[in-house]
Amino acid sequence: MMQRTTPDRRKILIGGAAVLVAQVAGRSSFAQPAQERKIMDNKAGGYSFLPGIIAFSEGAVALPGFAVVHARFNRLVPLDAAYALVERELKTANRPINALCGMELRIARQYTVDEFRALNRGYVGTLRDKWQLFVDGVNPVPRCNLALTIDHIAEPNLYGFSYTVVSDAAFKTFVTAGMNDGVLVYGPNTFKQIAAGETLTRAPDAPADNDLSEANTTRRLEFMLGNADKRLQELGVTWADAMQVELYAARPLGETWEKVVLPRLGGSGQKGVRWHYGLPPFQGPQVEMDVRGFINEKILHV
Repeated sequence: MMQRTTPDRRKILIGGAAVLVAQVAGRSSFAQPAQERKIMDNKAGGYSFLPGIIAFSEGAVALPGFAVVHARFNRLVPLDAAYALVERELKTANRPINALCGMELRIARQYTVDEFRALNRGYVGTLRDKWQLFVDGVNPVPRCNLALTIDHIAEPNLYGFSYTVVSDAAFKTFVTAGMNDGVLVYGPNTFKQIAAGETLTRAPDAPADNDLSEANTTRRLEFMLGNADKRLQELGVTWADAMQVELYAARPLGETWEKVVLPRLGGSGQKGVRWHYGLPPFQGPQVEMDVRGFINEKILHV
């Protein structure tokens, strides 16, 4: 087995659930002081993860001796039925349910905070209570949620998921949770407030939802990309390790593809960017992305 070298990721300075990086912080009045957080090991699952809120972690990276596999369905599957398909796939792969390291949800529209919390209650009930995935009381599984603006669905669905397998791969594999511009809109405690069921209040300089100008789109994208840069750094990976970059936006991107998005991807743009026409899961943010690196991608026909 080839030995992978892993940087010291035990202590990481971050700025909350979504982090303001230097080049973006000046655009918002909500700069957040850094605080210390430890990446946690999920040894039963073969990966480490960045703690987030009760509904999801912020990212996962495979431990030495393991690697990430990405699986997605040939069509959307209602979430309640999809749980059994996740169990079946991991059993087929001879992996414990603890190996689950990513979930990709689709919802009918952008939710209110109360609706988003209601979704999380049922979801957390499966991961924590039925599957017993939590590590020391913390959810290890990253998640993204896309609110569809076309091809509407009646209930939450599952698009895909990730899990670890035993592997001697010499490169890093990982999954991030969805990273959006919510903190730009509501401030640094956005996700803690959502988890607590608190009312969100827009920042004084928050971008307007109906402003589709290139300047406004650029501001949102730069903020999101800054979060992604920091998240990858926290996981001990780089854009070059990415096999798949997914962008969620339901607005004209125009020249921001060339001017803003692709130059920030560190060469991973050579592998293509998958654009999903939709929105982040709760009202306010307008752009979101997730990034993953894997050794294999499977299409599950259902």
